[in-house]
Amino acid sequence: MQLLQFVVHLRFNKHIMKNTLFQCAVMLFLMINLSLSAQISGTINGLAGEKVILASYRGDQLRIVDTIVADNNGNIDFKPKKQIHNGLYRIIYKQGNGFDVLADQEPVKFTADTGNTTVRYTDTINSDYQRLMKTEALYQRKVDLLTQLIDGYPSGEPFYKKATAQYVKEQIDYSAFLNGMIRRHHGTLLSLIAMNLKRPFLAPELNPDDRKKALRENFWQAGDATDTSLILTNVYTRKTIEFLTFYSNPEFTKEELQASFITGINALLPHINQQPKVFAFIMEYLINGFEQFGFEEVLRYLATMYESEGCTDEASRTRLAGKVEIIRRMAPGNVAPPLMANRPDGSAFTLNDLRKPYNIIIFWASWCPHCNEILPQIDQLYREQAGEKWDVLAYSLDTNKSEWEKAIQKSKYLWTNVSELKGWNSPSSEEWGIFATPTLFILGPGLKIIAKPYNFTELTDSLRELGLISR
Repeated sequence: MQLLQFVVHLRFNKHIMKNTLFQCAVMLFLMINLSLSAQISGTINGLAGEKVILASYRGDQLRIVDTIVADNNGNIDFKPKKQIHNGLYRIIYKQGNGFDVLADQEPVKFTADTGNTTVRYTDTINSDYQRLMKTEALYQRKVDLLTQLIDGYPSGEPFYKKATAQYVKEQIDYSAFLNGMIRRHHGTLLSLIAMNLKRPFLAPELNPDDRKKALRENFWQAGDATDTSLILTNVYTRKTIEFLTFYSNPEFTKEELQASFITGINALLPHINQQPKVFAFIMEYLINGFEQFGFEEVLRYLATMYESEGCTDEASRTRLAGKVEIIRRMAPGNVAPPLMANRPDGSAFTLNDLRKPYNIIIFWASWCPHCNEILPQIDQLYREQAGEKWDVLAYSLDTNKSEWEKAIQKSKYLWTNVSELKGWNSPSSEEWGIFATPTLFILGPGLKIIAKPYNFTELTDSLRELGLISR
């Protein structure tokens, strides 16, 4: 208010000095820039002297922004080197416990206890954000239960009418709650989050198929994917995955599921390609997600869609182009890229050293818990059924030679073991596009990629189809 009065005073005082105008400009600049950096502080009772982490959301990913130690009273005040921009953050402490805070124009102040999940906020934004999240979760539970009840209860019974009336009321009340939240916090990140939590109204008489159809057609009507500020929250990733669940079916085979997801992604496209940065962000999220599940058909479709739609954001284009290139290069039917490493005795190894027509390539590490589950299964299969036609090559992403050798000796793996001992930075893992362990490939004659099994079941299915195992 004082700054506003000062600016008005300047407007009507013709004799004001030029240096005063300069001072005003500096004050305005500082005020604008200070408003860009939020303050996050508070007290966590029972956390004296403990480490506390502030991490920022970018979709479903968390990135550490600052790490501090609580004082003797559990007080913390985050002052990272970089500005705390508006967005969703997570405060993490003992054993991965934590809670979310929304940096959105106001300083964030909270009080929490290590013994329970209740967090008390003194700022309006986070008090209402907490209320929004609780209301949304309760609404989803109620509607899910009422949906099951309506679908299964005889429509002629009096209770059915009560259930359908309650179903309608819950939707109306939730919509009114969101509208009130949007009006109250107009122009803030919180209002955008509330807008994107809106869901289409569903008539109670719709059968499950018609209900799913209505959700597919109207899901994006309220709150579109055009605001880049929501990239620093989990809104777009949550909304994207919720939309794709309308194309999922637990009875589908993997092939049917991939085909259905491709249909869903095609329907998703018009809603996410309005803003280049948002488009690239959601595309990257989808590629990373389907990559983890080994959905090769979906990945190839995403690569094609990305290239056809394009992306004018240069940073995102560069990052995603590398991903797309790996998807294309590692697709079944292509010749495997080079792989050069050393055996435990130090002797060099390349793929040309493989002597059998078919080979399972395993990227693993001694510290990987999932590797310790699947490798013994593959080892048993290898001992029982590997003959003259197929072999196993295990490439370790370890960096410590003694740990790698200890794991091999403990499990008595008889197959070829190699490593560059450079972890994720090894040239071979980068060339093969390895981002997680374990990762499996089946190579056939001519070192062509035949399959990329996601798990042991898919591995045995592929080997059986090739006639390499009997069971």
